[in-house]
Amino acid sequence: MRRAVSLALSFLFVTSLGWAKHGPMEAEEKIKESELILVGTVTEIKDAYEKVTLNTDIAETAHNAAVVKIERVVKGKLEAETVEVGFNTDYACDTTSFEVGGKYVLFLRKLSRPLYATVNWQYGARPVVEGQVDELLVRWPEKQVPIEEALAALAQVVERQAAEEQDERRPQDGQGR
Repeated sequence: MRRAVSLALSFLFVTSLGWAKHGPMEAEEKIKESELILVGTVTEIKDAYEKVTLNTDIAETAHNAAVVKIERVVKGKLEAETVEVGFNTDYACDTTSFEVGGKYVLFLRKLSRPLYATVNWQYGARPVVEGQVDELLVRWPEKQVPIEEALAALAQVVERQAAEEQDERRPQDGQGR
């Protein structure tokens, strides 16, 4: 009996460590790790050009790419009118999916070719439904808020993080030149 309880507790501990690593990130961390945050509408779903590794800690492969028409960029710079986002991976916990015509707030990082991946799997692709989106600045969103309200709050965090990053790069008093 004692051995069974010990094994059960060990299993719970190990699986909780895995969940902590691969569950939803804190919003601030997800924003910081995103090279590009945008709002866009999926115009096409296509087979990925090739199988690509989306993550460094888990070998996962994208089998499809969503072509997303960009409506608004909240973080990052992009000259193109569309981006391609890899999804439909081999990683069982990744449930990222897209629908043609669906509008999303996307937290993205660029891969080695002209393909992006969501930061934090499905938690980096938040659907916009009837002008509402999950609260973007909480780890476990419990309610939908108007998209403009969510984007305004998101933009404030992006600006603050950019200012903090710039401050970190400045030479301290008496240092540098």
